[in-house]
Amino acid sequence: MNDINRLMEGVRAVRYVAFFIACMLLAPARDPLRAQGAAPAGRAGWTVRGTNTGVVWTSKKYVHSAYGNQVVNVLDVDPSLAVLRPVRTASDTAYESVLSMGTRTAAIGGVNGGFFCYTQNDICGPNACSSPPNCPAPVDPLSLLIVADSLYSTNCGPRTSFGITDAGAPVIAQVVGSQGWPGVAYAIGAGPNLVTGGVKKITQEGFCWYTESAPRTAVATTGAGHILLVTIDGRYTGADGMTIDMLATFLVRELKVTNAMNLDGGGSSTIFYGGRIVNHPSDTTCNGCCRCVYDGLFAFPK
Repeated sequence: MNDINRLMEGVRAVRYVAFFIACMLLAPARDPLRAQGAAPAGRAGWTVRGTNTGVVWTSKKYVHSAYGNQVVNVLDVDPSLAVLRPVRTASDTAYESVLSMGTRTAAIGGVNGGFFCYTQNDICGPNACSSPPNCPAPVDPLSLLIVADSLYSTNCGPRTSFGITDAGAPVIAQVVGSQGWPGVAYAIGAGPNLVTGGVKKITQEGFCWYTESAPRTAVATTGAGHILLVTIDGRYTGADGMTIDMLATFLVRELKVTNAMNLDGGGSSTIFYGGRIVNHPSDTTCNGCCRCVYDGLFAFPK
């Protein structure tokens, strides 16, 4: 009888092990970018897509909302664990995709940056809106870019810019054209300003597309001292894009930002995380992924 009992216990053990192995094999593969845990404070209802060295990627879809239909991605950067740095195209004669920039520099994540002449110059000059001239060169930056205290390009007029001071603090301010930004080691210009002191404050900087619903990219700071890199998809079903006014309202109400500014948008709006593009850019002409741009803003381990 004891032998029979031992035999039955052995059979049950084998069945248990077989069942456990089958469950493991049938379980869905885990996305290496997907992370467990709650969204950052103030972002209830958002999906946490990934966490890596002080950078949390969250996303949310808005359907028939006060903002219409929107697809939003946010990189929440903790400056105690990661640093933000502008990255310039690797070539003086060609633009580069955000995917290539992020991969080349081993960035955790990032977004596209400032303005540049793509096909026509609709950013600078008195005729930018009515009859924009063609680009004069294959690479023609139109916004401020400072990398490690080196000035690569300037704003073509008074434009809102994002910078990291020599002391390492983020700052958003308007910088005049044709000059650098004293006391700032890293900077990207674009505009307009969107939020100041937690209140919507949109500056008029002569752009043609304030009221156009389009893909958008923004950079913002929070009361907790974090920096947010934000993209709004657009130009496809389920992604309406936003006007500048709606973007500012969204950042205040939904993300509770303290200060924020607009970066280059439209077909340039691209967000990179974990070695891949994680939004759906409306322009995929560069390497089949997105648009080639002049620069981007990326997060790296501290």
